Amino acid sequence: MLAMKPWLALCLAAAAAGADPRLYTVSTFAGRGPVAFHQNGARALAAQFIYPERIAADASGNLYVSDTHYHQVFRITAAGAVNLVAGNGAQGYSGDGGPATAASLDTPKGMAAD
Repeated sequence: MLAMKPWLALCLAAAAAGADPRLYTVSTFAGRGPVAFHQNGARALAAQFIYPERIAADASGNLYVSDTHYHQVFRITAAGAVNLVAGNGAQGYSGDGGPATAASLDTPKGMAAD
């Protein structure tokens, strides 16, 4: 099932952009390398997905990925850079009122972009 996730992410990104995902060639756009996501600015193809669970796209072409292993949410910019958006990497339920990157999340899954 994990092998299908890059394909699923590509189809979801295409659908979010209003395109028919059947018209695209399946290719990996993120998650091939050994660079952990906590290194902001890492290239998407060099970044390491462990359990990417959900993806959302915004109007600017950014993709948001929730990783249930890292308990974090990341943004992949249209230029291909990965940045931390939410979660400090510790599993939990804390951080109300503080920065999103300092919050403890528990296996983030549901995502939407406005």
